[in-house]
Amino acid sequence: KTSDISWTTIFEASKEALFKQAGNLEDVNEKVFKTLAGKNYLYDNVLEKITQFNLEAGSQTSGNGHFLAKTSIFSAFEDGIKMRVVVKYFGDRILSLLEKGIYSSVSYVRDLKINEYSRILSYLFELNVDMDEVLRTRILKCITRTVSLAKDRVQLHVDLVEYLPELSSFALSAFGARKTEIVRVYLIFASELAVNYNHQLNVHMQEILPKLCEYHDEDAFRDDTRNLFFQCVSKSLHSMYLKMDMCDFNTLGVPVHEKWPQTLLRLKTIVNVEIRKNSWARCKNALLSNNKFSDPFIKMSALVMYIVLWHLETKKADENGEGDAPKKIPKPADKMETIFSLIDKKENTFNDVWLAIFTEILQLSSVILNVANYQMALTTVAEIMQMYGNAKNLRNLRLCLAHLLTKEQELLHSKSIREDFLGELWSQMANQLISETTTNSEEIKEKQLVLQMLIRHNKLNQKLSSTLLNNIISNEMLKRNECLATIREIFIHADKCGQDKASADLEPIIAWAYGSADRFIAAQMIHNIDSIDAQLQADTFAISIINFLDVQQLRQISQSEHIVPSTE
Repeated sequence: KTSDISWTTIFEASKEALFKQAGNLEDVNEKVFKTLAGKNYLYDNVLEKITQFNLEAGSQTSGNGHFLAKTSIFSAFEDGIKMRVVVKYFGDRILSLLEKGIYSSVSYVRDLKINEYSRILSYLFELNVDMDEVLRTRILKCITRTVSLAKDRVQLHVDLVEYLPELSSFALSAFGARKTEIVRVYLIFASELAVNYNHQLNVHMQEILPKLCEYHDEDAFRDDTRNLFFQCVSKSLHSMYLKMDMCDFNTLGVPVHEKWPQTLLRLKTIVNVEIRKNSWARCKNALLSNNKFSDPFIKMSALVMYIVLWHLETKKADENGEGDAPKKIPKPADKMETIFSLIDKKENTFNDVWLAIFTEILQLSSVILNVANYQMALTTVAEIMQMYGNAKNLRNLRLCLAHLLTKEQELLHSKSIREDFLGELWSQMANQLISETTTNSEEIKEKQLVLQMLIRHNKLNQKLSSTLLNNIISNEMLKRNECLATIREIFIHADKCGQDKASADLEPIIAWAYGSADRFIAAQMIHNIDSIDAQLQADTFAISIINFLDVQQLRQISQSEHIVPSTE
């Protein structure tokens, strides 16, 4: 009867017809096969059309939604993928039932259970499609899509650990487009397993990462995939060396493969090749501006150089020295010197890519800066400050200075350096930041953040702080929140800066802040400067006219003084 026919019935009949067609193709001779295979598109199209109509029905705001239950499509996928002959002749359509039929529907994906994700992964990882390269690529893409959806909805860590050997096998045999998919799916595995299952991850990572390096050397990646590769390396190295922030490179029981040091050296080569390949012959201090050196690349490069220099080469030097007869040998150079030679600071140029990498290295460990290399590091940063070039470089210099100031406090506390050590150098930097003018908003912001740090660490004397205040109130480009925050820091630390808050000398600053604003408003409009924050303004000048702070203010100020800016 017509009334008994439903979309579910039609879908089931179409599925069974496709399965039957696959069986017939397997059983017939070559002559009949060609005739029969010519009709495959009909069976394929029927299922495709029904699936598409079902998706469209589900996406309509009015109506009853999908006319097929998720279980009907999922069962069709399961039934088909379990049958070798169906996969052989209609594998692409069976995968489409999953990818287009289920994954393209928000409601279906929301209803997927953890056991369904597990079953899907077991089918996909264990599927044998012989030498069908196109279908193998499609399967790997489907695995990527599955784990991408699952990671945001269910806990699949146990399943992912189980399939690490298969993923390693996939990486060894990847061809063409599958190389890109290996990078994508491995990044998800590494991100998910790096914390609770890092031991198992690190065992197989030592097999997978060399293959990813091969892919890179073959130039198989576009820029977006290249960035994913850089993230894969970073995730892997962070997982392998959990205590490297203290210069401890113990792998915590993970057996280290014999060829692992070669992989690390290969990664170092990749860093050097990428920098040479993407560098311009001129304007070394503007290399970051060509957008070829992404944040993932800089972070990976810092990790690789840190591990190679402070672990691999140090370990090699120790091993070479064992058993040697006592002899006079030159003292090995501080590892920092290697980085500074790569920064390659000359009279008017420096390599800002290596400066960015050095900045990231400082974020990785608080112990690589020490009394032996502190002066060299500060001198290098101060000299680069004279020719920083752009806001990105200035930001990196600011982050370097934040760590140098923190290290200075440690060295002072341990009495490793005297008070006012390299004071003239700090004053030179402050003077340069104050005296040099710019109209670039990002550079102004970074300069003010550096100056605020210097004020908090007692690096501005009375003359410098007075010059800074005069410069701010006499430059219409500097009537902005960042500069107001700098004035606030001077008021908070007035005694250290040699400023008398009760002096009439501060009256022009108050007049500047609250006086006629017509020309400042014009400058704000022309240069797209944010309006002054009324709360910040009120708080700043409350501090300027009151000679005491309440407990809450003191606590807030104390906290702000100890904040080290992040690299994000």
